[in-house]
Amino acid sequence: MDETYIKVNGKWCYLYRAVDKSSNTVDFLLTKRRQRMSAQSFLIKAIGNNGKP
Repeated sequence: MDETYIKVNGKWCYLYRAVDKSSNTVDFLLTKRRQRMSAQSFLIKAIGNNGKP
């Protein structure tokens, strides 16, 4: 999982990215605020859909 702060359409957002072993993006999540619970549920969902890294 990767987390970064980026600007999208003039507004700053947090980008969470789930990547596989080959560094290919599996899924991503954009949020306005840095929220631990939303990032954790995103990671659990990505693992459920694509298997354990």
